[in-house]
Amino acid sequence: MPVWAYIYLLVVLLGSVYSMYSIKQNSSFYIAGEILSTFACFGLFFIYFNIINLPQLTVYSTLMFVYLLYWSVWPNRHHYSFFWTPANEFVQTVELGENETLEEAVFSIKLIKLLGLVFIFAMSIPVYYVYFKIITGN
Repeated sequence: MPVWAYIYLLVVLLGSVYSMYSIKQNSSFYIAGEILSTFACFGLFFIYFNIINLPQLTVYSTLMFVYLLYWSVWPNRHHYSFFWTPANEFVQTVELGENETLEEAVFSIKLIKLLGLVFIFAMSIPVYYVYFKIITGN
């Protein structure tokens, strides 16, 4: 495996550990799902780089990919309400700084939303890359 894959998998592992320990009220369902999600991500990379040889690679990799998509959205859906709430409404729920106007706060929230979405997309590019390479057989 190339160095970037090791670094990415380390980031995934550290993110999972942080997610499990940062939220103190995690249920056993959440912890098991987070561990399975991490295994699915590692599995996709291991399949692509021929560390694991399984029959019907397309089926297994598709199941892993679908589970990754499910786990990234469903258990964390309460965090995504930030992205769905219009900035004008969201700014009413936060406390403004001393010298901050309403327009500046709305702009700040829009910028944070944009950068958050760009970060989420950028962090998921290696998984999409590996999955589509497995599916196309390259």
